[in-house]
Amino acid sequence: MNDTIVIFDRIRENMRLMRREPFKAIVNRSINQTLSRTILTKWTDVPDRARPVYYGRPVLRAFLFALVVGILVGTYSSFGLPRLLVVAWNQ
Repeated sequence: MNDTIVIFDRIRENMRLMRREPFKAIVNRSINQTLSRTILTKWTDVPDRARPVYYGRPVLRAFLFALVVGILVGTYSSFGLPRLLVVAWNQ
């Protein structure tokens, strides 16, 4: 959720700076500006959660596997879904 808010805030800032650009280009630039920040944040979290999957007990493995999958899916949904919704809403 936090990544989505950061992206929307960046879109709002870029709309002021790039008034003559098409809205879709502003959204793409905003996502590209925040992509590295989010990827670095999430990928520092994944190894810490994935390591006990190999060395832990079965119950812990299942829980941590679900946690890692949730981090990866959440990262994708932070970029994929809001972009589509905002562009569709604007059109």
